[in-house]
Amino acid sequence: MAPRCEMFMYMMHMWIVYTLLDWVQVEDTTEASKKALKNYIMNERELDTRINLDAIGIGKEDEEGKQKLRDIADKHEADLPVVQGRFIATGNREDIMAMRALLRKQKVQLKPFPEVKGTLRAVQQQVVIEAMESEPLNAMEDGYKGWTATVEAVDILTSSAKSVTLVVARHQSHLGLRHVLTFEENLGMEPEMGYSSCVSLAPPKGSSLSPVKAKIGWHLYPERSQVLVLGESDPSLGDKDMPKLAEEDNFYSGYK
Repeated sequence: MAPRCEMFMYMMHMWIVYTLLDWVQVEDTTEASKKALKNYIMNERELDTRINLDAIGIGKEDEEGKQKLRDIADKHEADLPVVQGRFIATGNREDIMAMRALLRKQKVQLKPFPEVKGTLRAVQQQVVIEAMESEPLNAMEDGYKGWTATVEAVDILTSSAKSVTLVVARHQSHLGLRHVLTFEENLGMEPEMGYSSCVSLAPPKGSSLSPVKAKIGWHLYPERSQVLVLGESDPSLGDKDMPKLAEEDNFYSGYK
């Protein structure tokens, strides 16, 4: 039994030694990370170029906010979060939220977080229509809004013929040369373009306008989930300083 006990004690001893070494290494890494972050904050050039100030809620023009950040780094270095190196260059989301939490804890007034999360209300689909030879299309913007459209087409996903009837939610007319219909719902298919597919448009009940028939033209994004209809922004889904969804056209073009 004695040799076994000695081996057991030796193994326990080595386990404790290596555990302590790991702990020391983690502590050293933590201290090094906080020290590096402090150095970036205290250096004017590094602060403006290597930390995403807009994301953490201060902004490059907010001298008072930047001074408060310097004061926190100088007097409360132990409270600085452990952030990844990529945070300095690009702004990793988790690290940015940790910085915002630190600033909020120190009573710093933060600017809205440049990210918006909203509720998904609907997924819509678009088709481009082109005039038949004998039936010109309405060139007015939203000229076919509220009309009932019956799409008869070959689904390129299944190679089967389908017929779907939906209501037009929006009609975009680009100088009367290109017409894009957005339906209130998803068609459930990707219609084939050309004369093999067509859209029959019927006016709302009580209208004096005549029905129109058009062929389906080329669309850059023919997928079924082309238009995402968002509801109000929901702060419970993200940062409490999250702004409201913008209502301007094309405001989020280029956003990820």
